[in-house]
Amino acid sequence: MNSTLIPEEIVQIGESLIRFVDQEIVPIEEDNKALLASDRTIFDEQGRFTPEVEALKRRVRTKSAEAGFYTMFGPEEIGGGGLGPLAAVYINGVLSAHCGPGRTLVHPVVVPSPFTNGLSPVLTSLDPQVRGLYLPALASGEKTLCFGLSEPDAGSDVFSIKTRAVRDGDDWVITGTKQWITNGPYADYAMIFAITDPDLFAQRKGGITGFFVDTGWTGFDVVSTIPIMGQLGAEIGILAFDGLRVPDSHRLGEVHQGLKVALRGVNNGRLGLSATCIGLARWALVQALEYAKVRKTFGQPIGEHQAVQILLAESASDIYSA
Repeated sequence: MNSTLIPEEIVQIGESLIRFVDQEIVPIEEDNKALLASDRTIFDEQGRFTPEVEALKRRVRTKSAEAGFYTMFGPEEIGGGGLGPLAAVYINGVLSAHCGPGRTLVHPVVVPSPFTNGLSPVLTSLDPQVRGLYLPALASGEKTLCFGLSEPDAGSDVFSIKTRAVRDGDDWVITGTKQWITNGPYADYAMIFAITDPDLFAQRKGGITGFFVDTGWTGFDVVSTIPIMGQLGAEIGILAFDGLRVPDSHRLGEVHQGLKVALRGVNNGRLGLSATCIGLARWALVQALEYAKVRKTFGQPIGEHQAVQILLAESASDIYSA
């Protein structure tokens, strides 16, 4: 993104974040180089981050929270920095372009996804008294959160979810499964969305309600992680609920209006993730350019060959348009 189009304050925050990573996080990475060098030491036999890696992630979250970066995209009404979508796009792009992929302690640890962790805007829909019990630990990075909407047969098609929540006195009882849940295997708390009115749901007029859940409650189970191609473990996972009882006080927003609540977080999150992809592409292009200067064929760097120049130019054009 052209920084001349971005307010100076946001540019400065991006520069400060890069300095923070280089000065505070890189030394931690260097001190734990052997641990972080391989999937075999990053993940255990079940494909989950090892306790040592989880401890390092918590340490980084705490440092980032103390510096003000961890909560900078959270709504001001719940203690966040209140930075808007323009800042989310610019800063996530800058961070990814500088750091690249494969940095276990950087993204999304330093700056969490704005709807899956930290001070999620979804939390503004939680009862203020209940919210006050959980926000301090979430804001400090001591505890983490996950966002449970997607299911095995329901991704962007939200009205294909099957998880149900049935009212029972002052509680709701949740039964079902969530899949592809970022931070799901590790979260202390979860925001779970379930069908509460089958008729409204069938008409696609609502019928979904959100709930704030402690992952230690009876009936909440982490089934497994979902390793992606080429990795031995993962941050995403499968969650199952069998008779999970949630007090009505822990409901997120109005009954049957949970989709509106969920989209407050999803929309912001998609912006940040899109910018992350562009930043990673920018990082990859820089690596390609540098390699084209040193790799030689037929007596000259491959960057001097027009066929390679065309590929690099097309990549740059794609990134610019994105």
